[in-house]
Amino acid sequence: MTTVERLIPIDRDIYQSIFTGYNGAIWPAQLLALAAGIVVLLALLQPSPERNRAVATALAVFWAWSGAAFEIGHHALYNWGAWVLGALCILQALLLVWAGIIRGRLDFWLGFDRRGFLVLALALASALPPLAASVTGRTFAEAQPFGLAPLPTALFTLAVLLAATARPPRYLLAVPVLIAVAEGGLALGLGVPADAALGLSVLVTAGLAFRMAGSGR
Repeated sequence: MTTVERLIPIDRDIYQSIFTGYNGAIWPAQLLALAAGIVVLLALLQPSPERNRAVATALAVFWAWSGAAFEIGHHALYNWGAWVLGALCILQALLLVWAGIIRGRLDFWLGFDRRGFLVLALALASALPPLAASVTGRTFAEAQPFGLAPLPTALFTLAVLLAATARPPRYLLAVPVLIAVAEGGLALGLGVPADAALGLSVLVTAGLAFRMAGSGR
């Protein structure tokens, strides 16, 4: 047994079966999540205080679902560490409620400029894991669904935060980074390159969100 195998409590087959079972159990929630993601992007084009709060609400729901339904409801059946990841996801949902709904500190604006196209590209990337899975020899059912699993949710959240008119609170970046390290590292250790690349994308986008959000407005 290698060092990686000792550290990771599941193997690649179990990892992929987790997503297969999860995607089958929640269908057609994937379609509803994609529709919600489109609505969020449309709201960024014509922001208002009410729409800003609606965006924060949608992101919070994505994180709460990812934590409760995926991490605790499915992943934790095979990997005890998923309980911690689930708690982090739920914490991120609460932080979004605090920052975006209660305190109203998240204001957005999405224009047709370089930043706007970057936001749209990253949002699209967060919805592409099923296609990436097919390229790497996996099925759509083995892929992480948009808005309903932690890595796509983290990437989409950070893409939206790039559209913030003021630099977002640092605490909103912490959980996506931790999720990217944990989930991306797990995928890397199990030899799932598409998910490992998704985790790396989250880390890069977190850096962009910290440096760029709110600048140049």
